Amino acid sequence: MRDPLVSILIPAYKPHFFKTSLESALSQEYSNLEIVIGDDCPGNDIQSIVKSFPDPRIRYIRNNPPQGPMQNYVFLFRRARGKYIKFLNDDDELAPDCVSEMVSWLERPGITLVTCRRKEVDDQGRELPERLDTRPLIEENVVLNGGDLAAAMLLHKLNFVGEPTCMMFRKRDVADVKPHLMSYHGLGRERSGLGDVALALNLLERGDCAYLGAKVLVRIRRFAGQWQEVSPARAWSMESWKLFRKEALRSGKIRKWNGFQVKYYAGPEFGRLTFIHASFLRRRIMVWLEGFRA
Repeated sequence: MRDPLVSILIPAYKPHFFKTSLESALSQEYSNLEIVIGDDCPGNDIQSIVKSFPDPRIRYIRNNPPQGPMQNYVFLFRRARGKYIKFLNDDDELAPDCVSEMVSWLERPGITLVTCRRKEVDDQGRELPERLDTRPLIEENVVLNGGDLAAAMLLHKLNFVGEPTCMMFRKRDVADVKPHLMSYHGLGRERSGLGDVALALNLLERGDCAYLGAKVLVRIRRFAGQWQEVSPARAWSMESWKLFRKEALRSGKIRKWNGFQVKYYAGPEFGRLTFIHASFLRRRIMVWLEGFRA
């Protein structure tokens, strides 16, 4: 029986690191892939790079007119043919075993989202110091209760799941989200600065999260001038956190949060259950804040 098709979706705009990102997609150990590129670049640089890789797995789409930062994700999602969706931002990189590791976890029942440990690098490829939301919650591969994780994110306004590049999920699990997968209960339909958080919340409301913290599976590029680093995007993000939390409280999606229910697996089978108390995360937040102030 053939492995399920995975759609690696690259919303492309900046050509500077696009070749590296595309190479990381083409170098995946997992074989049954399609790589779909939505080109929003005002010039022909992205198209020229794609033409230098005559690989039948690549499907190139020139967006005319351009879709814009959030809508390019939505555009590609609707055109994906795969059972599983793997976004890849145009300046990020996947480890060669990233897709195969994630597929093996999504095949388990009850899991709607797989995310992984990531390492941030600058525009020179140098590793950046970890921030609170990029530190791994657990340095093991485990399953976290979806409601626990969603509540922790909203209460602390921290994205523990990560950027779209960190995630993999089933297309069908968010195909019915209106107006699109990067809105949350109708909020953030045009712009929010938190499309990744909205996507994660939608998935966590539907099931659990496989959190792969044992090793780094993606490299996230972070440098001055990126869209998410400019002032309007930061302002939209802060406002969206408030709106998402308010909506989650209104709809009953946030319950009293005491910590994370964690499942450990022994091979393919469930092994043991434990609980990480909320005080653990709160202590880590306080330690990090004290270090930041110093």
